[in-house]
Amino acid sequence: MSVDIPFNRWNHLRVADVVTLFKDAPFAWCIAGGYAVELFLGKQIRHKKKIYCVDNGLINAVTTQFSRNHGRLLENLVYAELKKNGFSPICFDLDKQECDFIAKQKNELFAFQVCYQLTPDNTARECAGLMHAMEKYNIQKGYIITFDQTMVIPKTTIDAISFWQFFGIEQGQRESLPV
Repeated sequence: MSVDIPFNRWNHLRVADVVTLFKDAPFAWCIAGGYAVELFLGKQIRHKKKIYCVDNGLINAVTTQFSRNHGRLLENLVYAELKKNGFSPICFDLDKQECDFIAKQKNELFAFQVCYQLTPDNTARECAGLMHAMEKYNIQKGYIITFDQTMVIPKTTIDAISFWQFFGIEQGQRESLPV
């Protein structure tokens, strides 16, 4: 496949360039993110731009990173699994407090934060944005999806749950997922 697009891994591509780049791809592809939501709403809603891709392998193939960003890959994988499981994920960011996803399924809203590993140093920060979004949208239960930790966050209605447990992925299937 030969595409004549000025492509530099450090610069953003326009939507039209991405479509041109992938139009002859021999696989199904989907890229979504905050920008699409902003176009729909007609205004900027996020300070940070995030793009989610249907396949982590594609992310690994087109990025130049000296070390893998496991947290970012897990967040992308959660997005893909939410979509696959019938959720309509929407990003949430307000007042510098971030909740990775507010997602709707069967007319019910859910709040999700993704954190590769919870530690004493990051638990309060991860809960803050999640609780803010839960309060704003009157969501009773929040989830922090981690790589492999499961716990109840004391004095909250937030559960930390492993990606594998939340999405019902068996031990044998884990090795095939690029996280």
